[in-house]
Amino acid sequence: MFDNALNLISLSLAFSLIGLNVFLTKRILNITDLTCDASFALGGCAYGMALMCEMNPLLAFLFAMSLGTLAGLVTSSFVNHVGMTPIIASIVSLVAVQSVVLKFTSIGRIMMRNDIHSSLGSLSALDNFVITVFLVSTLCLIFYRLITSEYGLAMRVCGSGQIIAESLGIQSSSMLFVGLAIGNLLSAIGGMLVTQISGTFSATMGIGTLIFGLSAIIIGERIVCPKSIKESFLACFIGAFIYKAILGIFTGCCGNLIFGYEYNQLIIAVVFVCLMVISKEHKFGRHV
Repeated sequence: MFDNALNLISLSLAFSLIGLNVFLTKRILNITDLTCDASFALGGCAYGMALMCEMNPLLAFLFAMSLGTLAGLVTSSFVNHVGMTPIIASIVSLVAVQSVVLKFTSIGRIMMRNDIHSSLGSLSALDNFVITVFLVSTLCLIFYRLITSEYGLAMRVCGSGQIIAESLGIQSSSMLFVGLAIGNLLSAIGGMLVTQISGTFSATMGIGTLIFGLSAIIIGERIVCPKSIKESFLACFIGAFIYKAILGIFTGCCGNLIFGYEYNQLIIAVVFVCLMVISKEHKFGRHV
């Protein structure tokens, strides 16, 4: 029971990074980035596959981080250099990354059939909790300092409109480049933490990530009622944590396992629709 509670808290903290990603792309840059679904699965599957290949855990972590960042850079390159809209660019990246994710999962299945020793899932619930708290708190601190800095202000101006940003001497293309890279980096680390905590990974683990992030923001803003960018950041983090904790408790009470339960995405979709119906007067805009 104690281990399950620790794992639930750890998972909630890991999924809070998804809320930060959606907060950055939707609230700050004012775009919809579907790449987070792919980068979440990419980070988790890359990390799990690397551990099954007996790679050093730290190198596996860096490997997953770099792939998640690369996914964001590819999407921003499609927007800046090819001229795609952000939603189309993210869909193209999502489809492309999914092939890589499927390859990683197939390698993982081969390793399992060959009974290859792996450190995946070898840590205790307490160890996973300590690692997750350290990583998430460090990333949140860095992210908070970023969005409250002058560079973060420039990002918010860029989200207000490209013409306004360029009139102030801000390069909107570079802001998009950095913003999507950071956002997908957070998603990849979230996926990696979920893989580490649950001891498993799959090609479908990223489905519903964007919906989760949007729901978390709505919940957080209803609880905190933010009036500044700092409060919006806090609302995003709290909303993601509470939302994941509620989902974990709900599925656990229904008799399913907290990890890998089959109706997870359906529950996320239903809860999101209910939130939109209850909060239909809530306009999903931005806070500057």
